[in-house]
Amino acid sequence: MQIREAGLKDAPGIAKVHVDNWISTYNDVFPAHVFETWTYENREERWKKSLPKAVSGGTMTYVAEEEGEIAAFALAGTTRDARLRMRYTGEFYGIYVHPDFQRQGLGRKLMESCAEHLASQGHKRAALWVIENNKEQPFFEKMGGEVVYEAPVEIGGNNYKNIAYGWEDVQRLLNHEKLN
Repeated sequence: MQIREAGLKDAPGIAKVHVDNWISTYNDVFPAHVFETWTYENREERWKKSLPKAVSGGTMTYVAEEEGEIAAFALAGTTRDARLRMRYTGEFYGIYVHPDFQRQGLGRKLMESCAEHLASQGHKRAALWVIENNKEQPFFEKMGGEVVYEAPVEIGGNNYKNIAYGWEDVQRLLNHEKLN
């Protein structure tokens, strides 16, 4: 398994992971109509437009590749949410592992790569948003994240909670410390 910086050529693979991960993670949470726009083609076009920004200006996107196939990806950079920015200047924008590759350590490796990037940008603390009932919440807790904020979010006409996890010391992720 190789972890490397993403490039524009990775848009189709990232799109596939993104769609399959979201459907697997939220299929039992969101109403079916939410996934109508979650097609490989739609996400690939979005990634082709956004990927140049997702690898510049302090933001970085990494992919985990297995035999030429994108198995997972993660993004990190400066915190976007003003409510968190005072304390958490860095943000893990998302960690997405294809369902076929979950439970193999890719999420941890990608999170470590993102933490290294955040530290290189001077960020000592970081946060990550997840939508309530995300089945991967225990992973973020195992990685040392603590719930630090909750905010309402509307998706598909329904109200949910957006939960922010915070890491007080990004360096712990870099040192590969055993967490929890």
